[in-house]
Amino acid sequence: MESVKTPWFKVGIFMLFFCNGLVVFLAITFYFIHDAVNWFLHLSMFSVWTLIALMLLVKGMLSKRRLNRLKKMGSCYEAKIKNLILSTARIFNYATAKAECIYVNKAGKSCMVVSGYHLFSPFDKKENLCAKIYVDDKNLRRYAVEVFRIIQ
Repeated sequence: MESVKTPWFKVGIFMLFFCNGLVVFLAITFYFIHDAVNWFLHLSMFSVWTLIALMLLVKGMLSKRRLNRLKKMGSCYEAKIKNLILSTARIFNYATAKAECIYVNKAGKSCMVVSGYHLFSPFDKKENLCAKIYVDDKNLRRYAVEVFRIIQ
């Protein structure tokens, strides 16, 4: 089984390096072509892209930390993926989607949870995916979903 990745780190690093590199390249190019450059505009574009990228990286770190904490302290349940909720955002060839999962808790009750966004390849099918749900024993609303790709 292979873990399905979340988009936060990949998009954050892409925006941090590529988009900011593009802004710096355009600023230098405009400086040599036109002798006057609106440095405030380029600085604000650079700071906006950096801020968005850092927010995505922090989101990725927080969700990874929550998953690791619940792996250590929470209860683990095997889950079946009922549905994939596709997002309109595509990252290169990957589709971002949320997974609706159903698991049976200790009391024998079926519970449905929705995961965060994951990167699914075009070849992924619902039948070839499985999930593990980590639930906090004290607060059942606090959970983390880890989606796995079954490799045959």
